[in-house]
Amino acid sequence: MTRLSRRAQSNRETRMSISTSLRSIRICLHRIALAIVVFVGATTASLAIDHTYYLDLDQDSYGDPNNTMTVPTNWLPNRLLTLRAGDPDDTTQAIYGVPVEKGQRRFGLELADSADSGAWNGALLDELAADAVTWEARWNQLESAPGEYAGPDAAVLSAIGPNLPGTGLALNLTVSAISGTNLTLPADLLAAINAGTLHMNDDAVVDRYKALLDQIHAELGSVVLVSLQIGHEVDLMFPVRPDINFWIDFQVFYYLVAQHAKSLWGSTLKVGLTATHVGLTNAPQHWLMEYLNGTSD
Repeated sequence: MTRLSRRAQSNRETRMSISTSLRSIRICLHRIALAIVVFVGATTASLAIDHTYYLDLDQDSYGDPNNTMTVPTNWLPNRLLTLRAGDPDDTTQAIYGVPVEKGQRRFGLELADSADSGAWNGALLDELAADAVTWEARWNQLESAPGEYAGPDAAVLSAIGPNLPGTGLALNLTVSAISGTNLTLPADLLAAINAGTLHMNDDAVVDRYKALLDQIHAELGSVVLVSLQIGHEVDLMFPVRPDINFWIDFQVFYYLVAQHAKSLWGSTLKVGLTATHVGLTNAPQHWLMEYLNGTSD
């Protein structure tokens, strides 16, 4: 055998060895990913719904549609798993799946920091192709006294109506009656509820929030409202108010004010609450959020 033919044979053997090694590595990584998921899942209470993840060996954020793992959402997946399928070749980042078309979905942003000038930073939203902005307000920061809307957030509300429509942006609005561990009602209502002389589903409470929505609707004018949140991270309130009657009353309040919001902005308005991931996936808050989500859109 000539030196050239021996070298060619050696190269073929090397390529075959590398190919075999890659297959072995792929099988090994698949087993490791499964083992990690099983281990983490075994140490976490299985309270959430099942979700399908896809093996992503090349780490391009698109998984192999033929390699799936279905686990509860509160099992923490490792980096070898992704929520997106569609990778035609999971061994190289040079080939990846085609992104899903945006369709009718809206892309919204919340600007945590204002521009140095303090002015509206619309250029940044344009650059990022946002369709909507988010504004989070608290009930007691808008209503300063019964029927009076001069709280710290009132000036922001007054500015949104005349300025936002010209930007082409819609609004995702939160007006919290509960924000984390705080009941964010006006002072007179909060004192009465804490004293037990009023409940969240009493007309005196429901009608005041409806009147606030009337005020917001009037001030927003032609602003397109895509969603309204009545509470922010409400699961964090459960350790503060663990009595079930409070939450039954709150659910009635939530339903009634949501219906009023739809009467103002239309039946297609999405009304809901926000919660933490822990609250959505772990007892006992998990059961509370499941109960409240029955009223959410």
